Amino acid sequence: MTCASRSWRRARWRSRCGRAALRCHVAVQVLQQKRRAPPSVVQEAKLKVREVAKNPAAYKKLVQDLLVQALRKLGEPTAVVRVRQVDLALVKELVEPARKAYAAAFGEEAPTITIDSRDFLPPPPKAGDADAAGCSGGVVVTSADGRIVCSNTLDDRIAITYQANLPTIRAQLFGATAAVH
Repeated sequence: MTCASRSWRRARWRSRCGRAALRCHVAVQVLQQKRRAPPSVVQEAKLKVREVAKNPAAYKKLVQDLLVQALRKLGEPTAVVRVRQVDLALVKELVEPARKAYAAAFGEEAPTITIDSRDFLPPPPKAGDADAAGCSGGVVVTSADGRIVCSNTLDDRIAITYQANLPTIRAQLFGATAAVH
């Protein structure tokens, strides 16, 4: 083998390695973007959900529905409800309508509801900050002994929906092949 042919083979090998490294680098960048994009969708959803809490009529109906759902999921004869401190008066007002809605929807007597007025959910996050800690609204319903917990807060529902629909979200954002990766 001549020196020229070895030199040519080395150059060809370096070229192939360079292209492979570039493809690998681009693939890693694409995967990183795919990983970052869905959480931004969650942040947008959190900001939109916080707007619902600002509409008193819509939020009142939503909290009543969340309470009825949590009571059904809990399946206990007595329930303790935790809410944000700003929602305490609203939930006190909604206890009887929620019990009536429960009885009408499920054809059985609604559980006894006690509102925890000592231990509150975190206050609402500051406006415009999707990453801020806090609770956007909703209820946490526990059994009387505290062993069974049903968190029906808006933030938890977004997280559950996100996890359940992550393949679909990725497919919508990046095309059908993105759902496989």
